[in-house]
Amino acid sequence: MNTGEGFSFPETLFLQKFFDGVDYAGAQEMATEEVAYEESLTFTLGRLLDGRSPFQAILRYKLRDLNHDLAECGTGNTLVVEFETNEHAKGFSGTTSRCDLGILFRQTNPLTGRSVAKGLLVEGKRLYPIKRKYTMACKYEGFDSDQ
Repeated sequence: MNTGEGFSFPETLFLQKFFDGVDYAGAQEMATEEVAYEESLTFTLGRLLDGRSPFQAILRYKLRDLNHDLAECGTGNTLVVEFETNEHAKGFSGTTSRCDLGILFRQTNPLTGRSVAKGLLVEGKRLYPIKRKYTMACKYEGFDSDQ
């Protein structure tokens, strides 16, 4: 049982399972023979997270599976995970947000009414292979110190 101060162990495992799947699918999309542009990483990530997107079909553990497991895990919490992605003009990220994607997390304990809201700004960067192979020597060549 969780006291409302964070996630229970089962909830953490379910969340990790979902994000591991998103990570794997995103990495597979970027690990192509042709150069995939960094901009496509943001698009791919947004579509993988968005519960309304058909991209969810490629995940083994979809957002609806995560929410089903969270509802059934018996911790006493009411935790529902939802993502909605909205495209914005490319110039906005360079001049205003300095990021590619913003994620807002909200959690409300229905028993105590206590609410937590946290924001996370994400800048997608592509790892470039050396001679078409990924090793520990690979670099994020698109990195800009302003980001």
